[in-house]
Amino acid sequence: MSPPAEPSSRFKDLISVRTLPPSPKMIPHPQKPKPKLTPPQLLTTIKGDLSSTLSPPFLLAPKSMTELPTCWIERPSLFAAPALEPDPARRALLVLKWFVVSLRALLYVGEGSKLGMKKPLNPFLGEVCVGCCVDEGARVALVVEQVSHHPPVGACYFWDEEHGIQCEGFSKVQMTFNGSINVKQVGRSVLHIDKYDEYYSIPILDAKVVGFFSGHLYPELAGKYSIVSSSGYISEMEFCGKGFWTGEKNSVSAKVYHRDTGPELPLYTLSGQWSSKFEIRDCGNDAFHEIYDLSTATPVPMTIPQKQSKTRGRRERRGGKSTKL
Repeated sequence: MSPPAEPSSRFKDLISVRTLPPSPKMIPHPQKPKPKLTPPQLLTTIKGDLSSTLSPPFLLAPKSMTELPTCWIERPSLFAAPALEPDPARRALLVLKWFVVSLRALLYVGEGSKLGMKKPLNPFLGEVCVGCCVDEGARVALVVEQVSHHPPVGACYFWDEEHGIQCEGFSKVQMTFNGSINVKQVGRSVLHIDKYDEYYSIPILDAKVVGFFSGHLYPELAGKYSIVSSSGYISEMEFCGKGFWTGEKNSVSAKVYHRDTGPELPLYTLSGQWSSKFEIRDCGNDAFHEIYDLSTATPVPMTIPQKQSKTRGRRERRGGKSTKL
């Protein structure tokens, strides 16, 4: 067998080129490490709808969107109080008080963290949250279900059967980034008191996350909303936040009046901060009616039913107390 032929000069040139040491231009230069962005700086780089965006872990709350409506029942006696009040004006005031008190747990998702507010986990279609809250004066049950995925829509119903008061509603929540975090909600909610056959139209609020310059993000409400009763009483609320020079964060002012007399003659006023403390004043005698401090009012933890499918929702998979609806 003859030895292999010598490669031609053309191939020798190619081989020699391949074996040459790399040019200085081809030698990679060490890159400087990229500076780590703080959470507020990283948020400013994200655009679009959060439902279709892979959110960073620091932005995620350890709870699902279907668990947020539990804020409305975590103070059962407060929710049932309007059903025990014979005066329609005071009933309207009690509904307003329950609504304002519930806002802190609704909006401060992941409270206690440096962010102050985090993004709830996206629920899957058919996800259910079922439970109840019980205190010394009332027992309120809750059912929440994710009824649509595109667009994401959740529906909830909670009630106190003994006192004859219930509320039902639905909402579509959209969180977007465009230099700040905007939380837009579209939906409807109605509260009903059986004894007086009285309806209350409960508003769905939009929110914004602020505090980028300070590095501490927190939710803020702005604008005017109203709780309208079928008895003719209206609770008109106005939310505002802290400005550059004046004001306090999470500020709220409200007045309860009858539609026949108008907002110029309110019966009750409410003012303060919906996330910490506010006062209620009786306009009839210009005296303090009540000062409510959320730091001293401990919410009741929700319990879950003993028999619940392990594939229906996130809450029951994390465990908790068992009860019977």
